[in-house]
Amino acid sequence: MKTAIYVRKSTSKLGQKETLENQIKICKKRAEELGLEIVDIKTDTATGTDDNNRPEVKELISDAIKGKYDCVIMKGISRLYRDTEKGLGLIKRLDRSNIRVITVEEAFDSLEQRTGAGHLDTSRITMYLMFAEMESKKL
Repeated sequence: MKTAIYVRKSTSKLGQKETLENQIKICKKRAEELGLEIVDIKTDTATGTDDNNRPEVKELISDAIKGKYDCVIMKGISRLYRDTEKGLGLIKRLDRSNIRVITVEEAFDSLEQRTGAGHLDTSRITMYLMFAEMESKKL
């Protein structure tokens, strides 16, 4: 399965210096465990609460829908969004386009998180998105 890794660094603080490399390493390890083929790495440096200044997210969606990959993997859902509604909307949009979404920290895999009727079960990932949003507001 052709896979894109998505990583985001949200601050320029010194402690965040190695975060992109760390996220890539974690995602590559998980992708290898799942037998996924990494074909792209999308790197973002904008805030996870605003999508107006995030061309990388728009490119991620566009490339996925065009068929450049079948799966997106990220370290944690907070890397994609720290906004529950926007994050959930993006996951649903990717799912409707048959794009698998995997988050390592939350052990979320849209291929496995299905209801009895086969629809995407968003209950658990919604909770994690809410936690990410709350953490962002607290900071």
